[in-house]
Amino acid sequence: MPAPGHLAPLLTVRPIVLWVEDSLTKEYLSRIWSPDDKLFNILIGGGNETIRGIVLDLRTQGYSHIFGLVDRDFRDSNQPRWPNPGVNVFVPDFFEMENYLFSWPALAGCKENRLQRTEAEVQRQAESLAQGMTWWMACRQVLSNYRDRLIGDFPKHPTIDNIQSLSDAENYVKGQEWYRDIQSRAAGIGEDSALSSDLSSAHSDQQEKLSAGRWVQEFSGKEIFRRIRGFLFNESYASPSEMDVDLAKAVADWQAENKQIPVELIKLRDILKNRVGLSN
Repeated sequence: MPAPGHLAPLLTVRPIVLWVEDSLTKEYLSRIWSPDDKLFNILIGGGNETIRGIVLDLRTQGYSHIFGLVDRDFRDSNQPRWPNPGVNVFVPDFFEMENYLFSWPALAGCKENRLQRTEAEVQRQAESLAQGMTWWMACRQVLSNYRDRLIGDFPKHPTIDNIQSLSDAENYVKGQEWYRDIQSRAAGIGEDSALSSDLSSAHSDQQEKLSAGRWVQEFSGKEIFRRIRGFLFNESYASPSEMDVDLAKAVADWQAENKQIPVELIKLRDILKNRVGLSN
């Protein structure tokens, strides 16, 4: 099935199409990838699963220059496999795109630092915010683990030709590994003692990340970034999301001007160019 008429021009106007989750990611990448940004049409596709579905569908239709970039969140990064031609949706090492903006020199030096906060002040403020997030991150980690245990590898719907009776339907469901393992997947979930143990273990994990300074890469970046934005300029001239994007643009400009663009994102740009036959 060809791409919808309203979408087709967006898929052919530039040699690389990259679907991302939100406008902050789009604007940030466009700035740090300049002047190569003219090679990219960066489109906003929504969440992780939506982007994966879009990329799979369009590449199946023959659009081999279509790719996706999604936040890692609590999933595993696939960064070591990025050069692999079979990888078309990229999952970076950092928790989400905002984590790449945690450059204290860039936040202090960018034009949106209207209150003239110093680099040390910005870092202390961010660390203070991170210290109050360990239990929240632990709760999210446990919920994410439970979700993966319960619905990871959830069966795909069968084709209509294969299901013509009750026995066909039963055999299809029973033949799925997810169904056969459902009791072991759910083991322990719903027991208070197991929940307390899982939460305590997750909190220890998050506390270790905090102590080791890995929270910059491993903690949820959106919440910290937004509050840092308020620390840099305590104004309200647009929606919170729009002001977040403005700060992300300013950080990107500083990183580009000072040659401090995150190495992983330079690598992603070069891999995408290589995948469509463009030299770096």
